[in-house]
Amino acid sequence: MNNLCDNKEIVKRLALFLEIKIEDNILEKVLQHSSLQAIQTDLQRWSIELPPKDMSTFIIKGEIGEWCNYSNEEQSQLIDMKVEQFPLMKTLWA
Repeated sequence: MNNLCDNKEIVKRLALFLEIKIEDNILEKVLQHSSLQAIQTDLQRWSIELPPKDMSTFIIKGEIGEWCNYSNEEQSQLIDMKVEQFPLMKTLWA
């Protein structure tokens, strides 16, 4: 899989934003358990009940901007509003 960003750096930025000191062993566990492969493999992590087989998967492709396909206008506006309330969020993925 081709990563378009440095996941390790993003996790470090998030920890800094949350004012959490993150040790290297914890950082590696976060990276391991938040990989697209781990998320797609372990669906029970996200829900007590597994979705019906005819329901699309929770994580489809892991592509940047894919969330737009699953959010309505109101949800998109809410996300934009939250990002505006917390300016540092804009720099987390920059």
